[in-house]
Amino acid sequence: MVRLMFCAWITSKRSRIPWERITFANFLNRIDRAAFRALLMASVIVVSFLSAPHTGFSTQLENPQLAHNGGDDERALRLLRKLADQGDASAQSDLGIMYAEGKGVVRDFKQAIKWFRLAALRENANAQFNLALMYEHGNGVPQDFKEAIKWFQLAAKRGLAEAQFNLGVVYEAAIGVPQDFEQALSWYRLAAIQGHTDAQNNLAGLYRSGRGVSQDYLEAIKWYRSAAERGNANAQTNLGAMYCDGQGVDPDFKECAKWYRLAAEQGKASAQLLLGALYVEGNGVARDYIQAHVWWSVAAARGEATASKGRDELSEILTKEQVDEAQAIAKKCLNSNYKQCEGSNSQKVIKTAH
Repeated sequence: MVRLMFCAWITSKRSRIPWERITFANFLNRIDRAAFRALLMASVIVVSFLSAPHTGFSTQLENPQLAHNGGDDERALRLLRKLADQGDASAQSDLGIMYAEGKGVVRDFKQAIKWFRLAALRENANAQFNLALMYEHGNGVPQDFKEAIKWFQLAAKRGLAEAQFNLGVVYEAAIGVPQDFEQALSWYRLAAIQGHTDAQNNLAGLYRSGRGVSQDYLEAIKWYRSAAERGNANAQTNLGAMYCDGQGVDPDFKECAKWYRLAAEQGKASAQLLLGALYVEGNGVARDYIQAHVWWSVAAARGEATASKGRDELSEILTKEQVDEAQAIAKKCLNSNYKQCEGSNSQKVIKTAH
């Protein structure tokens, strides 16, 4: 039996240790830190502007949302401007979005700020959130995290889950405020209760690590599962790790593989990396170096450096035909948006090159 040896990219750059000595907890913790940083940036910086439905219109032609949904941005703009001039806060907020995104009009951040602010002062939570994003980005105004946090807080206090989640991120990552895990926990929980899956995932992470609260694996699993069952790939990956490591549950590699696979099929590179590792060791799945090569190739294509190194080591022990087969499956996997990633002979015994 071939025992793959990996450079210890996970815990040390100096020694070489067998894969099975690297616990999945330590492995995922390395991934979590990098992935979490990326998530922090995405959660604050790349959140779409929020709008609210307009109601009470007597005809379809009077409804700017229907006009926008129908692809008539110019009509939507005219209707929104009319309502905004009459003091309609929802219209003012949506008009700000039109200017911020350049829909039906030349993009103009200063006009977007103007309309977001008018609506925000009328206590429109979406506008408060959108205004916070403008200050966070520095779009139309000088970048100002404190001003962004002020508007996030106002929107969050009005119950807007996206704002609550962003505040949790702000306090956990110490963005413009001192780090405060208890505050992060509080805001994540409010958003999580509303079904915000990223908040549920981050809340679970605090329970898992014991930051801002006593460590509680069962509570972590509860929130990971809630988000995972609703399709959150980060939560699916983390829930899989809990099963692999036996944190709050009996170790169950089949359940671990199930959740890694669900995340991997959504394009989650760290889950693809971890699923490949299960195929290497035959944990929860039949040992299959070709399938491991497939998943590591796919993860490497998404920029996962550890997967790239693992794939290259696998290539050294597989035959040329096996490598060619793995590469063909990986190509099909990528082209099918991760829907066709299993080889037809994935259960066969793998012979290795000598």
